[in-house]
Parts: sequence; structure tokens; C-alpha cells
Amino acid sequence: LREGIKRLQAEGLLEYETHKGAVVSRLSTLEIEELFAIREELEALALRQAATTITPAQLAELRRLLDEMVAAEQKGDAVAYGRLNREFHLAISEAQPYRKLSAMIRNLWDSTDWCRRIFSVDEGYLPYSTAEHEAIYSALERHDAATGEDVLRVQKQRALRWLLEHVDREAPVES
Repeated sequence: LREGIKRLQAEGLLEYETHKGAVVSRLSTLEIEELFAIREELEALALRQAATTITPAQLAELRRLLDEMVAAEQKGDAVAYGRLNREFHLAISEAQPYRKLSAMIRNLWDSTDWCRRIFSVDEGYLPYSTAEHEAIYSALERHDAATGEDVLRVQKQRALRWLLEHVDREAPVES
């Protein structure tokens, strides 16, 4: 438990406060922007690598996740959609050969997992997200790294803008 708490503190997810103990850290707008910028760069690298190494089985798994995302969108189930969105992006990072890159991406997703709670309050973004995921899948299917990367970057930037519009800028966000 102590080691887990130390790791969370090192990652900036927990802070230790006198007379309170360990409390969840709060992120500023700048810290949120930083996390998304890092995720964008690392996920773009993973997508470029995956475009050259992705297997038919990995593409089939992405298609399955995407079909489930479409079903969640049609039901208006933003919570399920968010979980599937995470699985989709992590599956791309697993489809490339760099294991440390995959671990870094997974850790960044873990540190921004609170975003899913915010995104789940408004399913209006789902059609945009689904179209972007379809375009990413299509690019990977064609082994077109450049197009896939472009779509992924647009998606990450749109998600960041949406998130910042829906977060109270006066109060930092709990991670």
C-alpha cells in the first residue's frame, strides 16, 4: 500500500496534507493541457508504428471495439462509450512493437481517466468521436500512418477543447 501511495504521489495524482493524509491531487488547466499534449504525441507515435505492424487479428479487435462504440452511441450510453474509447486507443498502442511506449500511454490514460466522468455528462460529442474513430480505423486498415495520425491529433485537440469548456476554470480538476 505504501509503495502504491508513493507511486501515485510521484505521478502527481496524490498529495499528502498535514492532518488529512493522502488526498487526490487537483489539476490546473495548464496541467490538463500538458497531459493531453503528451498523450497526443505519444499516441501519434504509437499509431504511426501500428500502421506498419498491425495484424488482421488486431484490426478485427479494433473493428469489434468500434462496433460496440457505435452501439453505445446509438443507446446514448456515454459511460460505456468512454470505456470502449479507452480500449480502442490502448489496442492501437498494443498493436505496435514498443512496449515502453505502450506502458507510458497506459499510464497517461490512467492519469486522465477522470475525464471519462466529465465526458459522460454529454453524449452530444459521441457522433464526432465515432466519425474520428472510424477514420482512424480506416487509415490503419490501409496502413496509412499519415492520415491516421492527422485524425488522431484533431481528435485529441477537439477532446481537450471540449473538456476545458466543461471544466470550471476557477477550480482545478480532481485527478
